[in-house]
Amino acid sequence: MKIWVILDVQKPLKKTTKIKKLGGETSKVILKYEMLGIFCYLCGLMDHTDNSCKKLLILTEDDGNKK
Repeated sequence: MKIWVILDVQKPLKKTTKIKKLGGETSKVILKYEMLGIFCYLCGLMDHTDNSCKKLLILTEDDGNKK
């Protein structure tokens, strides 16, 4: 099934969601996105790429010690 939706691109994209069927039963569906443009696969936001992600910078600066 293909549907069109409006998303808040300031929030990370979801990988799954739950939908309610006519009988009231819920079902989990996996979401796939097409034609995203600039997208970061690390954090799920659409305003930058993986190379400039703040999560990547935090991961590379981590010294490996628990705080």
